[in-house]
Amino acid sequence: QAERRMPTPELDQHTRRQIATRWDAAISGYQSVLAQLPQLYELNIQIGSAYAQKFEYESAITSFRVVLVDEPENKDAKVGIARARLAMGDLSAAASHQRSGASLETILRIR
Repeated sequence: QAERRMPTPELDQHTRRQIATRWDAAISGYQSVLAQLPQLYELNIQIGSAYAQKFEYESAITSFRVVLVDEPENKDAKVGIARARLAMGDLSAAASHQRSGASLETILRIR
């Protein structure tokens, strides 16, 4: 059997850069569509999710809030904000968004 090696930190960092580049491409693509078709404002949920995957939580929250301007009760946007805030260490986020209708299980679910 071949010896299994643990990945090196450099490999992990390289892999993280590759993944971030893919999320950047996704964000750019969604933003291009939105520039031409602003009525598809819900694409901001995908944009917010992509930013969250890159650990850019402030940008994620901003994207989710755009959806709430047109659709104040959008649960996907509310849950996205709660998850981003939790990832930033704001433990009150779960409670505040649970009061707005999102279940704690939904907020804490790992994608």
